[in-house]
Amino acid sequence: MSIPARILAFTGLALSACFPSVLVGENPLGTDGPDSSTGPDSSTGPDPSTGAPTSGDPGTGEPSEAVCGDGVVDGGEACDDGNDEPNDGCGVNCTRTGEVVWTVKGAGSIRGFATGADGTIYLCTFGVVNEPAFVRAFAPDGTELWSTSAPHFGELAVSPAGPIFLANPLTGIHSFTPDGALVATWDPFPELGIFGLAATDDALYVGTGDPEIEGQLVVHRLDLATGAPVWEGRTPEGITTIPEQLVIAGDRILVPGYLFTDEGRGSMLAAFDSGTGEMLSLELEDPAAPAWSSLAVLGDGDLVLAGLATDPDGLLVRRLSADFAEAWSDLTPASAGTSPRAERVAAGPQGHIAVAGFDLADNSSAIVRLLDGAGATLWSSRFASPQDDERDGAVGVAFGPDHLVAGGTVDTQTEDGHGTSEWWLRRFAID
Repeated sequence: MSIPARILAFTGLALSACFPSVLVGENPLGTDGPDSSTGPDSSTGPDPSTGAPTSGDPGTGEPSEAVCGDGVVDGGEACDDGNDEPNDGCGVNCTRTGEVVWTVKGAGSIRGFATGADGTIYLCTFGVVNEPAFVRAFAPDGTELWSTSAPHFGELAVSPAGPIFLANPLTGIHSFTPDGALVATWDPFPELGIFGLAATDDALYVGTGDPEIEGQLVVHRLDLATGAPVWEGRTPEGITTIPEQLVIAGDRILVPGYLFTDEGRGSMLAAFDSGTGEMLSLELEDPAAPAWSSLAVLGDGDLVLAGLATDPDGLLVRRLSADFAEAWSDLTPASAGTSPRAERVAAGPQGHIAVAGFDLADNSSAIVRLLDGAGATLWSSRFASPQDDERDGAVGVAFGPDHLVAGGTVDTQTEDGHGTSEWWLRRFAID
């Protein structure tokens, strides 16, 4: 089995790139016009649901039915702000949702997502085939700092030393200055599919496959200044790996995903020594064999994984110690009409954990969830569309010093059989 095309190759839906718009609160940034929407369009809020929790009637002492939307937090309600705006921190069914501070939108799709230590957000967006991709930088307040055309679209990584890197198997690895100038292009391994990219102060790490050895995972370390190969680490032949991401964790490079051996499918968390490339471990022991889609490193060195559970089916989040011992697991099982999936997970400075993904059974509705360090969900937001020809999904998530940002793409099928795409970027408050 080879590595899926969605990981190692890139194709795009047609739509030209354009300048983004920013929505803040109920109005566009810097205006007070009455015709603007709050955060995302009103059609993209959490789906309403009803329930009948009870609370005591002060007159009779008998339980009475709680009324969601009356501005009173009754028993069984997590909140009740008396309005039907779903993106202000309290949903229309009186459950906690993320408070959307601003939304930026533009034509095309997100193909790369990264953040800098100062909270700057970087996107690689792509529109029409044969037209340029763009690398864009946004300040934490949603202001676009710069936008520059790129040779192609792909993974993004930001070095603490300043350079921004974009990798594409057709055009190589491209280095940009912090203000968006393209200064170098390297092509150390042409035609290799790239699934992951990460940077430190002095090294760039790239994850690829090997076209001559089916299913083998290869991690490369390149010199940050010259792009010259320093070492490469490989998984054993005869094991088919499906890698999803490449993450720097102290003195290790970690690659979550799943794999296939003669014994069947297993959960993969490949670990390589960041200094030498030596493979330290490969498979996580788990009889359910979750397919991990993303990994993040917490401030204390612990790890958090997000992915697809198989028995039962659902979205699984798991915290591990640095030596891969399980601390806790949180499963959101699939049910009638729901099938949640995780794309990316992030770890925050205060121990928060964020998961971004989509609901496969509900028009691929974008999902963003915030958890505390013990695995309890603090809030959950769903951005659904009532249109059957629209598919929305969150593809990236990251923390700033005091906020959370997530990005995704809405794909729309047109009557002529083609498609259009609109990317979005949202900032959420963290209480």
